[in-house]
Amino acid sequence: MADGEKAARREAKELWDASRAAFSAGNYREVRRLDRLTAERAPGSDVAADAKRELEGLGHDRNVFYIAGAVTLMYVFAWVYALS
Repeated sequence: MADGEKAARREAKELWDASRAAFSAGNYREVRRLDRLTAERAPGSDVAADAKRELEGLGHDRNVFYIAGAVTLMYVFAWVYALS
């Protein structure tokens, strides 16, 4: 294994550890940023796979957006109906 690859894996491990600390603190924005960096530093490593898996888990749920849009739309229709 080349020294550059070892350094990249070490850096990815350090980023993953920082991500764990941010996750424990509830700073999910920082966790997403660190997980992206971790996945970029050592793409084939186990740490990168864990970071990608966690990054997918922290993504936005589209169903929540659809439900919020539907509720907002129903609220607007109720106001239009009440005002007419």
